[in-house]
Amino acid sequence: MISLVSCKKESSGGEGGGGSEGGEPLLIHAIIENGDYFDGRISTIKALLGNDKKVNAIATATCENNEFEITLPGTISGKYLYSWPAGFKGTISDPRAKIGGTSLRAYDSKNKEIGDVLNCSLYGNGSVLYFVFYYYADRDVTITGNMNNEYSLKIEFDLSFKKGWNLVYEKIVFNEEKYDYFLTTQEPSDVIFKWYCSDVSMNPSATNIFPFTSLR
Repeated sequence: MISLVSCKKESSGGEGGGGSEGGEPLLIHAIIENGDYFDGRISTIKALLGNDKKVNAIATATCENNEFEITLPGTISGKYLYSWPAGFKGTISDPRAKIGGTSLRAYDSKNKEIGDVLNCSLYGNGSVLYFVFYYYADRDVTITGNMNNEYSLKIEFDLSFKKGWNLVYEKIVFNEEKYDYFLTTQEPSDVIFKWYCSDVSMNPSATNIFPFTSLR
């Protein structure tokens, strides 16, 4: 287990504050709900961060009995961050701002990748899906507007980043013919988040143990 006295804690299930103060580490504590499916193979959790040119593990933690604590460092090098992408239709309070989002990934004792560890919630009778992501900003910046992703899907943004680590909530609304995507730093109310590990093999049996595999 990793424990730093000076860091701010974001507890299991997404409870806690909206991130960390600038230069302050962020401690994440999690229990993997479907960890038993992997028969004790989950040994290590890595926090990966990077851009198109470089991706690196910025933190590593041991996972025991499907539970782990991992500390994201308080300062992130600019080589792992990126400017807001072109094609954005909206307002950025400081165009010089650079950000980076980390993903948590599970590995076995031989450092073989098992899958992504995701903080998520299926809500509203299955019509709404939430994810929590962890983004680092090199300065305070507000981003509002929309853009299309690589799949030509429109995404709405309402982000107020503080310098340091921020929690970003992705909301996916399932309509009959399309998905609506929203990204915000405002924590949704009455939503319970839990941690799940996806199966990198995406074999048919995995869809039953990770309820969102077929939707990603």
